[in-house]
Amino acid sequence: MSADTPAGLLIFDLDGTLFNGRKATVGAVHQVFHDYGIIPPRAEKIVTWFGKPTAQFETWMASLCPEHVGREIAEKVIRREVEHLADEGELIPGVEQALRRLKEAGHTMAICSNGGRRYVHLALESCGILSHFKLIRWRMKEDDRKPLMAKEILDKIDARPAAVIGDRHDDVEAARENQVFAVGAGYGFGAREELAEAHRIIEGADELPGVIDSLFRGGP
Repeated sequence: MSADTPAGLLIFDLDGTLFNGRKATVGAVHQVFHDYGIIPPRAEKIVTWFGKPTAQFETWMASLCPEHVGREIAEKVIRREVEHLADEGELIPGVEQALRRLKEAGHTMAICSNGGRRYVHLALESCGILSHFKLIRWRMKEDDRKPLMAKEILDKIDARPAAVIGDRHDDVEAARENQVFAVGAGYGFGAREELAEAHRIIEGADELPGVIDSLFRGGP
């Protein structure tokens, strides 16, 4: 990165941006549904919920089950997902190197995730990247929204310029509402149109240091 690039604040989404928990989550859904004798949803449908609030994911799973066991099944899926996360989750290719380069450049980094506390910490810890982040904001209550969560981070860390990096529309929304740069993770789980209003879209995590360098120096 250029020596004259100002050191700023980078706020990262987790699922689909840094971390891939597909195997753990899909496996948990399939295992629990089979345990109850219910045909599970296809993996491609499960993946569309990645990065969205856990409560919404649970409500969707419960809606696929008989009413009297729906909530029970959804809660068991979440527990089993976390149990297998350390063994079956993995960093997205290029993330480790990109984070190291960004840290060496002096940027402060934070996490803003719709996941719960246990999920977020286990994902970061199991992949060895927890120490990179000065602040971690997970979803604490039902009405938490990414723009508000990102604002809390921006209020607590004064490093500027700043950017939000993520693969879903609410990551872009968080950046836009807080008037910072939005970088879309085009390789993530979100549909391409969700990133339409991002300032830049990257196709691999290895592109991020160069994109941040360009944005923070006032480039296109």
